[in-house]
Amino acid sequence: APLIAIVACLGLSVDLATNPKTKSELDKLSPDDADAILSYISKKTDYLRTSRPTAVNLFNALDELTEKMTEAASASANGDPKREKI
Repeated sequence: APLIAIVACLGLSVDLATNPKTKSELDKLSPDDADAILSYISKKTDYLRTSRPTAVNLFNALDELTEKMTEAASASANGDPKREKI
């Protein structure tokens, strides 16, 4: 069961970093609009949740990932766009 969560998080990461369609959709968002970026990623995590509705480890991992992305978006750092922090 933990492997499902690991693969889902890795798959999401690969999708966000390499999928041309995903990258194009993200490029349409302002790099400093953390709410829009988080909303976009949230739609993807919601889809992953529907793939295994009884996978508690998957839900926990996605909740933790969302929490970390939200923290990263609100953290002030050396002027990097929020998209890069998330």
